[in-house]
Formats: sequence, C-alpha cells, structure tokens
Amino acid sequence: MSQQIPDSSVVLLEILSRPGNAIKPIQEQEFVELRIDNWTDSWNPGFVVTEWHIRWSEADQQFMREDEQQELWPDLQTTMKRYQGRLRSLKNQGFMHSNSEF
Repeated sequence: MSQQIPDSSVVLLEILSRPGNAIKPIQEQEFVELRIDNWTDSWNPGFVVTEWHIRWSEADQQFMREDEQQELWPDLQTTMKRYQGRLRSLKNQGFMHSNSEF
C-alpha cells in the first residue's frame, strides 16, 4: 500500500518506534514514518508533511504503510513547524527514534 509521491525529493525522513518494540512479537510492533517532501517542481507545488503508521500485515508477510495523513504547505518554514508539531504529538504518544528502515 506504499504510495509513490509524484515528482518529489525527500527533505527530511524519520522512522519512529515505541520503546520495547524489539521484544514484542512482530504482529504487535508499530512504527511511524514522518517525512517532508519537496513538491515545488510538481503539478501541485509546495512542501508536504506525510505521516504513515507502519504495521505488520499477515496477508502480505511484511510491514505495510497505512493511515496516511498528509498536509501541503507553500513554504518550507511553515512545513517545518507542522512537522515539529506532529513529531511532538508522536513523542507524547510514546514514539521515539528508530533505526528501522522500510
């Protein structure tokens, strides 16, 4: 269910997880991908903050992105503020930095 972002380049990307994820069964692990993409050269110009929740899919036998939330802003300064707001909210929910890649 991973979506392709049209004509974009990644400005910032973080994968977050909850402490103790590694000792949980794979089906109970949860991650969040938080990113900023540059869409200034696309059909819908601006900067995009995207948040995906990443969970194990039994059907696909791999981690899959779901619950996409996306915001488009005209300038990087506003985008960074929205990103930092989402990051604070995720940290308040117990998500911290992770070394996982998807």
